[in-house]
Amino acid sequence: MGGNAKIEWDEKKKRRVKHSFKDRTARFFTSKFDADGRQVGELWKKLMDAENDTDRVRRKRKEAVWEAYEALAPYLRDQKYSAATGSDPAKYKQVVHAFLKAFVAAYGETHVTHYMHIIHAHGDYFIQKYGSLARWNTQ
Repeated sequence: MGGNAKIEWDEKKKRRVKHSFKDRTARFFTSKFDADGRQVGELWKKLMDAENDTDRVRRKRKEAVWEAYEALAPYLRDQKYSAATGSDPAKYKQVVHAFLKAFVAAYGETHVTHYMHIIHAHGDYFIQKYGSLARWNTQ
């Protein structure tokens, strides 16, 4: 098992796959561009539209999570941080804190993952030592 999704052998691909999110990698959710080079932008809106959630308060909280994630994504993607690309190193802690605050408001503390803990508690160390977090996103 891998997280909440079962990892299975795919005979066609001749490798193990995790079928969550239609076998997409992390790069799909952090990239500025899709596989054809088109700009992605605001993927969270597409994900929110896919949900059948009619509770306005809950939906607003989830939208806040995705807006905060959009601000966090450059820190997960960029090899070199700069204000021009949205990954200003001086704002890292503030951006991570905003994301976690929005996430906890929408889903509660019990759903915070160890990955979220790592980017909050240890992200600064990795940024100082290696220059960015992109090195660790396995892409």
